[in-house]
Amino acid sequence: MKIEMGPTEERLIQSLANDISDLLNSTGIFNRVFQRLKSSSSIEKKINNKKNQYDNNKKKMQDIFGIRVTVYFADDEELAINLLKNKYIELPDDHSIDKFDDDRFGPTRCNMIFRLPNVYSESSQVFNHTYIDNTFEVQFRTVFSEGWHEIEHDLRYKCKGDWVAENGLSRQLNRQFAVLQSCDWTLLKVFDELAYKKYKNSEWSSLFRNVVRIRFSNTDFSSEVKDYLNTNRKMAKNLLKIDRIKLLSSLSQLTLKIQFSMDLVLFVLNRIHFQNEGIKSLESEIVRQILDNSFSDEKRIFEQKTYIM
Repeated sequence: MKIEMGPTEERLIQSLANDISDLLNSTGIFNRVFQRLKSSSSIEKKINNKKNQYDNNKKKMQDIFGIRVTVYFADDEELAINLLKNKYIELPDDHSIDKFDDDRFGPTRCNMIFRLPNVYSESSQVFNHTYIDNTFEVQFRTVFSEGWHEIEHDLRYKCKGDWVAENGLSRQLNRQFAVLQSCDWTLLKVFDELAYKKYKNSEWSSLFRNVVRIRFSNTDFSSEVKDYLNTNRKMAKNLLKIDRIKLLSSLSQLTLKIQFSMDLVLFVLNRIHFQNEGIKSLESEIVRQILDNSFSDEKRIFEQKTYIM
């Protein structure tokens, strides 16, 4: 069967990337989603090189659709992974996930394989090929590691002959990845320290923005929220200790089109964590109705509407 990648496959990979982007944006996290479609020649070359492996192990090519998820902050990577695991069927036996090793310099991969939803796989004849699986690969990166992986893939992985007997230089290249990995964690400490300084200066909006680190639809708390925090500094200090991932996971259960104002995110946080009656009293009637319905049971089913608050 001749492999022909064309406009149909391009539309499918774009649609898949949009779906994943919408999913990530439902949490508000800073991210970028890229897609890659293998060319017909690349697919045929890979099949020719691995035909015996495919035949003997009854495996198939799983990465003709490739997605790369790049997040700004290292602690968002696990959240992004869990979001995709909850939406798509994962094939854990086919993942390529490296454990961090303190004793060596080297990149850590997080490449996962998911089953394509039928709406995608049934729309292209490509997936009827003997050696092509109806799956897609997702690579998870931070913005710091993204550039390194691009360089390494194009100039070392694809040019292995250049690096034969050059273990010292290869180790130096890996060391640069270790530096960038350190930058990822240092970045988190910078924002933690910035948030604490804003607490000391009673700058509540800045405190919250640097603790939560998402795309807000506005840049300030309402005057009512700020007045409340001014007279309840203990509550304000508690904002430094929130379970950020739990908060973002809760936001992801809202409609994908919701506008994340600072007040709204605080109200969601209060509902799932603090249960502070003073904060709850500041909710508008429409917000109260939405959150009452949203958190009435563990399923937290949200009405599919767009709200601007």
